[in-house]
Amino acid sequence: MRRIITDKNNFSKLKIKNRNRNAQIAKLFLVSLLAGMLLVLSAIILFALQLSTYLHELPTEAKIRQRLAIKDENSRFYDRNGELLFTFKNPYQDREYASFKEFPPSVILATLAAEDKDFFIHSGIDYVATASAVLRTITSGGDDKTGGSTITQQLIKQTLLTSTQTLERKVKEAFLSRLVEQLYTKEEILEFYLNTSSFGGRVIGIKTAAKAYFNKSLSQLDLNEAAFLVGLVRSPGESSPLYSVDKVKALKISNDRRKFILEQIISNHRLIAYWSDKNLETLRTLVPPQVTDLPNLDQLVAKDLTITPLSEELRAPHWVFYIRDILTKAPYNISTEQIYNGGYEIYTSLDLNLQQIAEQEVLNGVNALGGRYRFANASLVSVNANTGEVLAMVGSKGFNIADDPNNARFDPQTNVATSLQQLGSSLKPWVTYLAFATGNFSDRSIVSDTAKTFFGGYRPKNADGRFFGDMTIRRALLLSRNLPFLKISENIGANKLPELMRQIGYRTDTTYGLAATIGGVDETLLSHAVAYTGLANGGNVMTIKPILYIKDNKGNEIFRANNQVKLSLNRSAVNQVNSILGDKSYRVGAYNQKFISNFKLAGKSGTSDQNKDNLYVGYGPQVVTAVWVGNNDNTPLVGNSFGLTTALPIWRNFTGRLLNSAPNLGNRGSY
Repeated sequence: MRRIITDKNNFSKLKIKNRNRNAQIAKLFLVSLLAGMLLVLSAIILFALQLSTYLHELPTEAKIRQRLAIKDENSRFYDRNGELLFTFKNPYQDREYASFKEFPPSVILATLAAEDKDFFIHSGIDYVATASAVLRTITSGGDDKTGGSTITQQLIKQTLLTSTQTLERKVKEAFLSRLVEQLYTKEEILEFYLNTSSFGGRVIGIKTAAKAYFNKSLSQLDLNEAAFLVGLVRSPGESSPLYSVDKVKALKISNDRRKFILEQIISNHRLIAYWSDKNLETLRTLVPPQVTDLPNLDQLVAKDLTITPLSEELRAPHWVFYIRDILTKAPYNISTEQIYNGGYEIYTSLDLNLQQIAEQEVLNGVNALGGRYRFANASLVSVNANTGEVLAMVGSKGFNIADDPNNARFDPQTNVATSLQQLGSSLKPWVTYLAFATGNFSDRSIVSDTAKTFFGGYRPKNADGRFFGDMTIRRALLLSRNLPFLKISENIGANKLPELMRQIGYRTDTTYGLAATIGGVDETLLSHAVAYTGLANGGNVMTIKPILYIKDNKGNEIFRANNQVKLSLNRSAVNQVNSILGDKSYRVGAYNQKFISNFKLAGKSGTSDQNKDNLYVGYGPQVVTAVWVGNNDNTPLVGNSFGLTTALPIWRNFTGRLLNSAPNLGNRGSY
């Protein structure tokens, strides 16, 4: 009995002990549960706080719109007929923007096959693709890092975020993707994506890539070429055959990628259906129509794919850089940065056909006459006499001719047409005009070709050192005598010529004296040619008009030039000057070359002091062309060289070809 009682006591004690232990376990469980709940709650709070921070750091809708509106597109210069002269490219990127409507079906199809087959169906995030990408990464041990990003997410990464693989970026990317999908249409998002994607090197955007790799317009890309280009986007640095360090490896990678994209097209019913009907709405359908006539993948892959890099050519180089420089000034006011990034289309007055003729004749003239008369360079400017439009500008005998450091007489890239040169006797027609405009002189008025010492001890002479005595103004101008015109300038006022020059477009800071009468001034060939429009057209000096119109990157015309008369001259005086310079009855020596067939032409030569500059300015009612020959280092030409023997032959050859190729620019008859 006592033993039974003892056992009961022990059992009771054990029961109490177990009860206490269970209580402790329960208590510990509750504490652990509460601690776990607190940790989870803390984690949720921390995540919420972190998420709030991420969301707070997201760009605003306004900033998103501002960023995606940036096109950073190259500006292009054209001639008057739309011929591309040059594209000014950003040193860091080359981009020509393309709107969605410019994308051919081949580009749309290849892009979706490569990056996001369900792009037109999802709302910015493809959850199935994302989960699949995560699963592939896990099952491959991290070797397969194929992304599950949609095109929208990739656009966000390219423009608003970075490519850093972090949780923060992925969270921000997800929120921004949904926001962008609400702000823009699918077409707009695809447009942004293909215009901001890199295709290797400085090539940004699918339109630029089409030219860079195949020298084609975007609309000309076939499916094979589109697949090749889109395939570069994932890793352009490694897969571009043009810009990768290992080009052999890059070619293999790009071709494998191209094949993969084509296979994706064949395996997707929606993409095949779109390729069949070219209807964009097909890409928005969950159940696309069945297509039985499938493309032959082997034929697509086997099709020859030849990379033909764009061979860029700078045409009319001196003109192009002249235009670049004046764009930064009024009335255009386009900064250098805007030229490189603004995507402007600048249509200039140049006629590329006439420009190429001018370049040929300048080079031919230097080669034919330079050795005999000891000049190494020449320049030409041709201007429409009725509009002031520059039709041709040749700044040297060859912009791309190798520069010889031992020959300072020729500098290929210096634009002589816009550099200061002495004009010689080619200014005498303006002195003659001023005399006739007074009403006190006519072409029959007598002037004296005799020696004279002028104010300040200035005692000039004629080029041949001789004096012919009394003669008419007509004869004095035809013979280009110096003393008669110096005396005329003194008679009408030595300040008259500099003042007229200021009014008709020469340099406005002129303080020229009597020596200006015989060309002792520094002016540009360009301003000289434009000033002569007043003689050529019968009385209106035109304002130079180098740019016809400008379009912005949206195709809107933001500038258009009008014809402007800088100064209306005395027409009677102009007619008298023209009757002398266009006198076809006077055909002495080289003077005979200034007339071509029965065309209405006139002109005046000029030779500067010490024979450093030879010029000829010839004109008809519609075109003025000025030619300069000489040396860049001011080395004198030989003593028997004059504008009539050096510059006139170049003018004649150019003008003859001009009148032959553009007969509408010539008039028959005489001044």
